[in-house]
Amino acid sequence: IPAIRYSQGCRFGEATYSGTYSCLQIKMSTPKILLVSHTVPENKMGGALILFRHFVLKNDFEIGVATNNPAKVPGVFHRHLPEPRLLSRLKKTRLNLWAEDYTHLIHSRIFDERLYATAREFKPDIIFNVAETYVSFHAQRLAKKLGIPFAVYFMDWATFATRSHPWAKPHMDRMYRRLYRQADLAFCISEGMKKE
Repeated sequence: IPAIRYSQGCRFGEATYSGTYSCLQIKMSTPKILLVSHTVPENKMGGALILFRHFVLKNDFEIGVATNNPAKVPGVFHRHLPEPRLLSRLKKTRLNLWAEDYTHLIHSRIFDERLYATAREFKPDIIFNVAETYVSFHAQRLAKKLGIPFAVYFMDWATFATRSHPWAKPHMDRMYRRLYRQADLAFCISEGMKKE
């Protein structure tokens, strides 16, 4: 069972669930969750399988997916939002580490308006993200822009697996720690990560 951290003053709906730090409130009708993430619900393995079991098989939520991942999610609202073509091409050259640094440190701060159009079409109650790529920061900005809660799942510390120059990793680490602190709801894979 993942560890949960509730943010102070989280208010959105009628039903109240008490937590260690504050409360979390959700609507009693079927919540619409827009998953804005590189990891998408798939019946495969790892994080994708976790999302598939909780969001697709259980059918407790109406789920929508907005992703930079080309994988298709059958039976749910789905929008593929690929990263800029130039970035994708640079990542296949000897400049790949510089392109990765740019993606995480700069491109992550440039909001993708296609996300806003996707959200207007789906009309979510909450934005959910798996913290792992620049998409996490776009998801956070989308939730803020829409004025709805932002929930994030930390399955691992993203900077451990990121291909980047060593000088960029401490900057990324600070970005993901800020993402954790600013989320309305954060799930962690373990108690140790929650305390970290």
